[in-house]
Amino acid sequence: MPLANDPREVREIVQLFRNRQVSIAAFCTENADCTQALMTAAQKAAEELRLARLPFFLAATGRYNHRAQLANYTALKDAVEGFMAFRDDVRRLSRTGGPFPNVSPIPFFDHGQPGADADLFEMGIGFWGGVMFDASELPIEQNIELTRKFVARRRGDCFIEGICDQVACAEEPGRQLDEPTTPEQARRYMDATGVDALVVNLGTEHRSMGARRQYMKKRAHEIRDAIGHNMVLHGTSCLRRDEVATLREDGILKVNLWTTFEVETGRNVARDVLRNLPKMLPAEEIKGLLLPFQNHYSDIPEMADLDHVTHIHRRDDIMVPTITRLAGEYFRWFGYERLRGA
Repeated sequence: MPLANDPREVREIVQLFRNRQVSIAAFCTENADCTQALMTAAQKAAEELRLARLPFFLAATGRYNHRAQLANYTALKDAVEGFMAFRDDVRRLSRTGGPFPNVSPIPFFDHGQPGADADLFEMGIGFWGGVMFDASELPIEQNIELTRKFVARRRGDCFIEGICDQVACAEEPGRQLDEPTTPEQARRYMDATGVDALVVNLGTEHRSMGARRQYMKKRAHEIRDAIGHNMVLHGTSCLRRDEVATLREDGILKVNLWTTFEVETGRNVARDVLRNLPKMLPAEEIKGLLLPFQNHYSDIPEMADLDHVTHIHRRDDIMVPTITRLAGEYFRWFGYERLRGA
């Protein structure tokens, strides 16, 4: 199914999610295999939930200091090369007659940095269905002014997300701010900037710098009452499953996810390697590397088994099944079955 990146269409999709009290999944990627795995997961979820169309934000950051996903997208480590590769992958996978007939990805530029990502904002006109303009490392008044100007200039091009936090103070380098968003701050920011949705700090690992990270459900309700079903949550690893399943009731319009996919895939790769190590390395090398465990490996062949050492194995037997399972759970927790018949 064709990607959704016309701004009017994207806002109509978002409104449908608001009306039906469903949280939109925003799944990030930093390589072609993850992009395909997320599309596979969405298609499977659409079939299982009997959805004619399953929209979700398929996202990537540019040169964001904490994770430069488009720069990571290719081995060239260049954000522009990564953008072109990501754009080509999304267009190819969502083509009419392609392998994902019920999936409608919305290309999303996550954590776009003013200045540093100016070229990616411009190159993405006509491709990005949504962008996050992230000026949170600037003093809040400067953040508001820059975001207001960006919205005035680009509102006709895409759905726009802002962030009202000040996570690092330009006047005091190195100082990290760790204050949850208040309803007053959220209301003022939305009114002043005109953004479509707002990333808020609710105590999760995305913004909380302290050791104790927890989702502030009561604060979410207070902000929901102030700005409606317009909040975006980054950082969900610290949430319990029952908390994830009620985010849509708390006023969370959009939920960003990436870390859990990479962590679980990496762990499953490690498990697979340990289970199949005798099929991957020569006996003497295994004994040298894992001397304490050598008694667990006997009759080790000298020739590697291609079925276990290739990238295809890691992609098709580990990565895609892991992401398909995890993403499918999130689609259900976010309430996607409520889109049936839309």
